[in-house]
Amino acid sequence: DRMVCLSEEKRMHYDEICSLSGASVNNTMEDRLPGRNCCSLQGDLRYNCMEKKALRENQKKRLEERRNMRRKVEKVKRLCNAVDQTPEGDRDSEDYQTCCMVEDVDDALACFREVERDNFDGLCKKQALRYSNGKKERVHPCCRLESEERYECFLVKRSNNQQSRINSTRAPVPNTQGSTRPTFMQRLCAKLRKDDADDTLIACCQQSSFLKKKRCMDKRQNYALAKICNASNVSVSYAIVEGESFNAAKKNLHPEHECCILNEEERMSCIRTMRMSMSKLRRQDSSEKPVRVEAAREQKEQRWVKEEGRQ
Repeated sequence: DRMVCLSEEKRMHYDEICSLSGASVNNTMEDRLPGRNCCSLQGDLRYNCMEKKALRENQKKRLEERRNMRRKVEKVKRLCNAVDQTPEGDRDSEDYQTCCMVEDVDDALACFREVERDNFDGLCKKQALRYSNGKKERVHPCCRLESEERYECFLVKRSNNQQSRINSTRAPVPNTQGSTRPTFMQRLCAKLRKDDADDTLIACCQQSSFLKKKRCMDKRQNYALAKICNASNVSVSYAIVEGESFNAAKKNLHPEHECCILNEEERMSCIRTMRMSMSKLRRQDSSEKPVRVEAAREQKEQRWVKEEGRQ
């Protein structure tokens, strides 16, 4: 009975589409109606035609979503590979390395954007300070803007500079994150509070900037992991920030581990390096294996879409 009801609802919906298509004078609106070319048919022929049209549109949408996700994965991999090649001790590199340990691709890209924003603000503050101290240096034009306008200005200028050097033919990845969506750090801090995480992690959310928050959380996690060297239990709440990275390091550490025989400062550095290495291996595994599977699946779906198009 339920399937019959759903089938009837579908048919009523398709008939409604055809009535709108027939009544529409505006070609733009008519073009947006799925299956409008099926409306010249009658009965089951019309409904079967509409079903195939809807299925093909859904298949195209899923195909594009997979392509976009693959572009994002490749972008994160490319950015993190560049970070891995940066000399040790570079503060900017350390900030970006924290983003490379974020598991979710969208969150990792959001993390990179927020690090960039802090870097842009830092550049503008330095230039303003030098100017106020009497050094008549040229101030970057984007620094005259505020907030989102400033970041957009920097990104546009960088994009223009890259375009002048590289004539890229690849379609850009659409930005699916609206301006009203909370930032990566806002969502992370909300999750920490909701899940009753350790107070030391929640305290990091009170820091003034994104970078200070992220450095604070990274440091707290490493201190928590260092407790394993003393055979102490570690609270699972620290895994909320970067679950897989933290849990992998937690499983790997033990009192006889090479990091545990170092003094406190070197131990922290060793644990951080270990986590970054694990994140790098995870990125390689996650980007290589699924890409081969997705490529074969995409070829199959493309053939299916083409065959449906001929029919």
